[in-house]
Amino acid sequence: MARILIIDDHPLVRTGFAQLIGDTHDLEVCGEAGSMSDGLDLATSLKPDLAIIDLSLAGGSGLDLIDHIKAHDPDILMLVASMHDEELYAERVLAAGARGYVNKQEAQDKIVQA
Repeated sequence: MARILIIDDHPLVRTGFAQLIGDTHDLEVCGEAGSMSDGLDLATSLKPDLAIIDLSLAGGSGLDLIDHIKAHDPDILMLVASMHDEELYAERVLAAGARGYVNKQEAQDKIVQA
């Protein structure tokens, strides 16, 4: 079972992602964080298979967090889920080391597939 860490500054978004993931039989949420520092702490201590990261976080940006996680544990896969325009950010997050970019306005099934 793949272990997922959700890092987003909005509690409602974290809850929604957790419900989507919980409804999928081969995925489980291992932790949630609302800030860059908490996200990095949980990523290093929990060692999830995947971290879902928002670009806008308390205490820093999702792009910075990708760099920090990659430096601490390059085996953690990262997916960015954000409200920001994909055309502006998708290439940047992929270049930073994320495996994908999903707009939060996408359908639920696309987010789970990613």
